Amino acid sequence: MTIKSWEYPDAKKDKGGDGKTMEGTVLLFAETPKRFVANVTNYKSIANLYGADPDKWAGKKITMKPAKTKFGRQTMDCIRIANIDPETGRAPEAF
Repeated sequence: MTIKSWEYPDAKKDKGGDGKTMEGTVLLFAETPKRFVANVTNYKSIANLYGADPDKWAGKKITMKPAKTKFGRQTMDCIRIANIDPETGRAPEAF
């Protein structure tokens, strides 16, 4: 996915399953109108690839992958950002 821009969560658009506004950085993509609220873990993965300033992420590509995470005692499905450069398929340490 190509990051088009980012914004803060919108109280009307970015609600979780509990009805509360989600927290994180909202990513907008060139390929789809869907919004993705990047939590702290996903934000750090993107920052590891492209730096911590989301203003510099526009035009950068990320690979999203399904994963599992623990939430309390439950294991839940989630989306994670792969720690690879989608252009080269290599981890940041290998650049």
